[in-house]
Amino acid sequence: MNQDKNSTQIRISKNLIIGIVAFAIVLGGVVCFFSGPKPSWYVKMQVKSFLKKNSGKRDFSVNFKFPSKAEMEKAPAQKNIPDEKSYKGKLTKKDFQTLCDEYIKLKSDALKIEGTINTNKLLLQLSAARLEGKQEDPDIVLALTGRTNATLMPNDLDKVKEQVKKIQDEIETNAKLLAEKEGLIKPILSDLIDFQLMFKDLYRPLDASESGELAAAQSELIQTMRQKFEEATTYSKMYEFIGQELWVADKLFGSKNPEHLRTALRLARQAAQDAVGYAQNFWLAARIYEAYVLPNVDIIASGGNPRGRRNNFTAEGLLNETANVFQMNEEQENVIRCYKKLLAIAPDSPRADFTRVQIASIYDQKGDKSKAVHYLKEIKSTNTLNFVMRRFPSLQQYLK
Repeated sequence: MNQDKNSTQIRISKNLIIGIVAFAIVLGGVVCFFSGPKPSWYVKMQVKSFLKKNSGKRDFSVNFKFPSKAEMEKAPAQKNIPDEKSYKGKLTKKDFQTLCDEYIKLKSDALKIEGTINTNKLLLQLSAARLEGKQEDPDIVLALTGRTNATLMPNDLDKVKEQVKKIQDEIETNAKLLAEKEGLIKPILSDLIDFQLMFKDLYRPLDASESGELAAAQSELIQTMRQKFEEATTYSKMYEFIGQELWVADKLFGSKNPEHLRTALRLARQAAQDAVGYAQNFWLAARIYEAYVLPNVDIIASGGNPRGRRNNFTAEGLLNETANVFQMNEEQENVIRCYKKLLAIAPDSPRADFTRVQIASIYDQKGDKSKAVHYLKEIKSTNTLNFVMRRFPSLQQYLK
């Protein structure tokens, strides 16, 4: 009897321990879930719940001419594009970055030589005028000296003739040098054009013009929405229109066609911008970027140009734009997410080192020294390190 009782107590104890462990695991998962970045599906729920509550609408469907189901389910055949980093020019057998560097150097030299030739040609005109007893052209004198009363030619005509011979010899010598430079530039330029044509689809920005019915439908929706937003007098109406933009984007995100996905990303970004520009709700804009834009940046990172800070429709530009909105909401973890993704898709971007500085600065503010040091050590440019020393005194301690 006592043995059965003891066995029962042991089973209860084991079940209790298992229950406590399971509860701890679940509790830990819940804590991690709510303390870290939320999955996009959860943030989407937040956005939809907010829009329904504040617009008084449960249905955001809008008249939009979607592609057919067959078109959305069929992904176009992938083009056989070689690896960009290992691809070499047909004439020079050099990679893209080397070609760019050499082209810039040679073209700069050629332009300097050409400038010298043009200057000498103007001096010849002044010399000819002096030999003919005419007054020097004041426009040429102004162009060469910045003054109209300057005297460039000697008074002695024999010396003028000597100078003419010297200038002519210089023009002839520089013309040969220029021809040599242009000869070196020609195959480089040919390979650069070949690169551009070969990889043009990889460098297609999000705002590249589309054609066809979907492009027309998108344009019509945007124009209609602009008018509706301008006429709206309540925030509830604005939230309704934002919900409609996201409803269309959501549908298009289900497509396998890259063109449809780019359109979805455009509309999602537009909804986020409307949340700022019209509804003046930075929290909502941040949630739209978090749920719809950030998870889909790869649409243009793989099928568009990842680099290009000046263009907000490249992956780099879009991530910087997203990070700026998170920064306005003081959402540092989300800012870090954006910058890490930016480094993942464009590690060699001219802005990559500055991005590392930004991440290090955030970790420094959070008191995470090891991570701050990690990103500072990843900086490749000496100029960036010098910038860190000047602009971020608190980071200097990690560079010693």
